[in-house]
Amino acid sequence: NGEHSLESAVAGLEAKIRDARKELQDIHMFSGRDYSPEAKKAADKISEDIEWYEKNLKTLTSSLLQSVKPINLKDIPKFQLVGQAKHCPDQPRFTSVEHFFSAFENVVKASGNEVNLIWKRYVPLSMAFEYKTWTDNDLLVQKDWEAAKNLFRKHFGAPDNAEESMAKLFSMRMKESDTLQEYTNTFMKHVQDCGFPADSNLLAKFYQFTL
Repeated sequence: NGEHSLESAVAGLEAKIRDARKELQDIHMFSGRDYSPEAKKAADKISEDIEWYEKNLKTLTSSLLQSVKPINLKDIPKFQLVGQAKHCPDQPRFTSVEHFFSAFENVVKASGNEVNLIWKRYVPLSMAFEYKTWTDNDLLVQKDWEAAKNLFRKHFGAPDNAEESMAKLFSMRMKESDTLQEYTNTFMKHVQDCGFPADSNLLAKFYQFTL
């Protein structure tokens, strides 16, 4: 499929740009104040490569976007699960993350698009504002739709009832292996699942206490 190869070419170029930038950074870091002729030559070569990659990436990306067919934004399902906070009262709630994936994929396929090609463009429209940080920092950096689905499963799992969520929330303590970002995301998820207001002073104090 032409779109698949075009898509993988774009991903390949993006990876090359990332690697080249890291290489350039290393040269600057290790050279200190005095650049050897070799270091200067290597840095110039990498800078040229990056410029070339970026120019080609721009061309490929515009070809890729031309092959995307528009989707009616009203058809994009809203991500909200049964037993958890209802962000869009007039929209249905899904019984599981798999149920949501199925609805999302059906809309994309019905429009004649490849899910892998455009999920990053449309998934943010499914997500409530409460999940914006998680969507931007964790979800959208996944390499493809399959990886994104695995992250959804890990983060939202099976829908809990409010009592279970409450038990989870009040037994939370930050472990050494947790990053603050992950811990906060999980904490906020339990708060939402319990149906508590996210701006509660009492919960803010409890959160501080658990760190």
